[in-house]
Amino acid sequence: MVRRMTRQRKAVFAALEEAGGYVSAQELHARLLVAGTPVGLSTVYRILAGLAEEGRADVLRGPDGAGRYHACRTPARTRTHHHLVCRACGRAVEIEAGEAERAVGRLAMEKGFAASGLAWDVLGTCVECDMSGETRSSAPGGLAPTASATP
Repeated sequence: MVRRMTRQRKAVFAALEEAGGYVSAQELHARLLVAGTPVGLSTVYRILAGLAEEGRADVLRGPDGAGRYHACRTPARTRTHHHLVCRACGRAVEIEAGEAERAVGRLAMEKGFAASGLAWDVLGTCVECDMSGETRSSAPGGLAPTASATP
């Protein structure tokens, strides 16, 4: 279900896009308050959950189970895409991986599975963080992969 685009929803999505990588609801809430957008933390959580459900945001779970969100420039329901994610700064880059998807589909068939979808995030370190010596532990709420499938 696509929700109505309210003023707060527009502000949350715009802040998420501006973040450029994975951020927590708390980080996004703080950014909104600094920008002068009065919105409650529970509203930010609710909007992020809705955006994720619609495929307009992607979510990764940290080791503590907390979600970190990223604005999805290509909605998941439109076409399959994947991400390269920096574990240090949270930066995410969307990628298409057609050949890898076909190979995984063949492997699933060989193992007796009918793949209904595929989604993955490749975790690593971006060039900027690698050169500066940043590590996952320097990023709040470090990132961990989540299992997901796109129907």
